[in-house]
Amino acid sequence: MNIFVYLHNVNKLFMKLKVIFLLFTCIQYSATAQQKNYKYYHLNINKAEEQAFVQNDIKGALATYQNTFSQYDFVFAHDCMTAIELALYDSNAKAFLALVDKGTKNGLMPRHFMYIPYIKKHPLFARYDDSVAAIYKRNRPKHLAGIDTAALKKMYSLYGYDQMEKNPMKGEGFSMKKNHRYKPQIEKTWSELKQLIQEKGWPSDKLIGIEQTDIMKELKTGTPDMMELYELYKEGYNYNISAGQFTLEEYKLHSNLFFAVMVHYAGYFGYNFFPDEVYIQQIEAGYLHPKDLAYVLDFQINWNVDSTTQAYRRNNMRYFGTGMTGRGHHLTTYSYKVPIEKIDAARAKFYIKPVKTEIAKNNFAIRNKIFMGWGYGACRL
Repeated sequence: MNIFVYLHNVNKLFMKLKVIFLLFTCIQYSATAQQKNYKYYHLNINKAEEQAFVQNDIKGALATYQNTFSQYDFVFAHDCMTAIELALYDSNAKAFLALVDKGTKNGLMPRHFMYIPYIKKHPLFARYDDSVAAIYKRNRPKHLAGIDTAALKKMYSLYGYDQMEKNPMKGEGFSMKKNHRYKPQIEKTWSELKQLIQEKGWPSDKLIGIEQTDIMKELKTGTPDMMELYELYKEGYNYNISAGQFTLEEYKLHSNLFFAVMVHYAGYFGYNFFPDEVYIQQIEAGYLHPKDLAYVLDFQINWNVDSTTQAYRRNNMRYFGTGMTGRGHHLTTYSYKVPIEKIDAARAKFYIKPVKTEIAKNNFAIRNKIFMGWGYGACRL
């Protein structure tokens, strides 16, 4: 064979191999990118919930949950807890233990299970309570290592400062004096929270862990836990505060300290915190749960307005239909009092499940006496 022909053939073969290699690399990169993108996480969780609550396919839902969780290191603890409840409902010991393993890597503790009567009283949980304790002990260091302690301390500081400043000082009353004092203070607090979001990500479950009454003590930060903060400032200062402002609801399996700062800021400056692109970026990075965002943005519609104004805003502004779930009563599409297509269109942009699935999940929980009211105001149900 002519040496030039030979070299030409070798070069062609090399180019083919190079193309195959690049294609394989792109496929691998695409798969990795999908794994990191929480758009697909939320869409798959939506699929699992549709299987469980709309189609009554519990086994299929558990398979979808587990397959989704296997693709991500960080997952939302309340999604794990929903899947754990379904595993118990299905008497599936293997799935139950696997989901406990994933959940405890993401903040679940044995005491969380004790908050929920359905779990605490379930015979399968009783049979494996020692295994749950052992799994938790094994996985706890991994969860703690994933918490950004500096961001957690900053969020505690911002939240605590806002709670102390938002009420009238002793003897001040609800007056213009209070507004003149508080308005620049909440503007500064939001500015610092916004900077934290821009530098590190949204300070919620992924960045600072789910709310825990004694997390500062466990992390050995040397700073007060939330109720200790209250005890420090309830007397000897001019603050008008109550214990309820500093009480963390661990059983909600969320981290929403940012919420108070945002809605208090919005009371003076409006709800245009960020453009939608920023919210989507934070959701896709796993830092912001889309239902938390929806609840915050719906606050201007659902709260502190008369019924006529509320109805007008629901029909004429972007509305996510939050504030309906976890109230202990069955829902229908009529409960939302707005065309469901309008709500679902708003939700789809941020990968939030359709109203039909939400209604089915809410009613399943009531029918079977299973608590699923996760999140602030049960917004993550």
